[in-house]
Amino acid sequence: MFMKEFPALSALAEGECNEIWDTIPGRLYKILEMLHQERIPNSDYSMADLEGLIKSLIFRQTKPGRFIVMGGSWSLIGADEGAPSDVRVELVFFPTYMVVSLMTLFWYRYPERAKRLKGFQEALNEGLNFASMRRLFGHGMEGDAQRMKALRILNMGNVFRYLIENVDKYPKCRPLYNVLIDCKKDVAEQYFRVSKEIISLHKSLAILPNKVSWKTSDHFMWRFRSNSNTDCLVIVEAPYATLPKAEVHTDTIANGIAVSGGTACIIGRYSRKYYRHTTATNNENGFIVSEYRGALREILDDAGALDASGKASLKVLHLIIRGLGDKHGVDVEISTRNSRSCAESIADWVLNSMKAGLERDLRPLKRFIVQKNQLFSGGSRYLELNRNGEVGNEPFAGFGENYNAMEIRISRGTRKSYLDRVIDCIGELVETHCYDWNYKG
Repeated sequence: MFMKEFPALSALAEGECNEIWDTIPGRLYKILEMLHQERIPNSDYSMADLEGLIKSLIFRQTKPGRFIVMGGSWSLIGADEGAPSDVRVELVFFPTYMVVSLMTLFWYRYPERAKRLKGFQEALNEGLNFASMRRLFGHGMEGDAQRMKALRILNMGNVFRYLIENVDKYPKCRPLYNVLIDCKKDVAEQYFRVSKEIISLHKSLAILPNKVSWKTSDHFMWRFRSNSNTDCLVIVEAPYATLPKAEVHTDTIANGIAVSGGTACIIGRYSRKYYRHTTATNNENGFIVSEYRGALREILDDAGALDASGKASLKVLHLIIRGLGDKHGVDVEISTRNSRSCAESIADWVLNSMKAGLERDLRPLKRFIVQKNQLFSGGSRYLELNRNGEVGNEPFAGFGENYNAMEIRISRGTRKSYLDRVIDCIGELVETHCYDWNYKG
């Protein structure tokens, strides 16, 4: 029996699903295989059936949970249920590999139909982000073999091509893209086996570059600066680029600025619903704060911006892109912890530059409200802690006076209606800052 709808977890848990839960991966794979071989749609499985399955996949994608924190999978166990590693591989990760491959194949075969399905691309990109979590490795002694199986599944749906074409457009494609570059070397080392599967994978992976341009950890991805400016360093960050949707488009903005301006960039890969690295360090978030500061140190060190004591030796401007609800009646809120994380002259320069840049060509049609330190007690605690340090179980001295950080909170309406304008505006600010600013501070 062909799968026409992805089952709800509640039906699985209560035994109400007509399909036995442990046969679902096999039936899902059968649909992928038949679409890959162009055997569907047909008289027994129509285009309406296929679209119905895709719609159910979009609707039933897993949201963030206590154990599956990131969300974005097509898990056959609940996001708040614990499970052994081998069970997670078989019932969380492999169904997800199959679904993203199926959706990618549908995207290339029927692009107009895919574009008409609400939430299609967002669900696909979230799934690709989740699929990178285990770096495609399986469990135990079968780990390497299961990794090759995962690669074959992704190859069936042209996932490699999709990632290459969209990696600079959608940041959530980046982690799996990096994983595949690592896999390319591993597959090449097995080429001597001369099996059809290895040869096919080797050819498919050959279109990927040999070098990873972004680094990834469990909860973050980051890239070093690629411009040649040695006088100062700009870092752009989107700290919470996954669900909930309050931060939607912040990763796109940060990535767009980094790609166009060659700045360093950090993007968070986890939900702020469960952990936050933007607060003071405590027993619950200590591990993630340490991971974040490690990435930040790598960026500063790569740019030659740290002295022997760990302080910033170059002028550093750290722009953190955040979401802002429309209910506040403000387009942009700039937060500097009331000048404790950034020199006031620098914050004023950014505020005035952003207002002028956003309103260019739009006045008198649109006036943007841009303000500073009026909401959220002047911004997140980590702004000043990263600059001035923090005491505790793992004392942190901070990066010092040369390090200037601010949150740029952008309203949801502005992000939605003026996304390109926002990217261009901050991009211009970044591009000209060493000249216009001349590092006021």
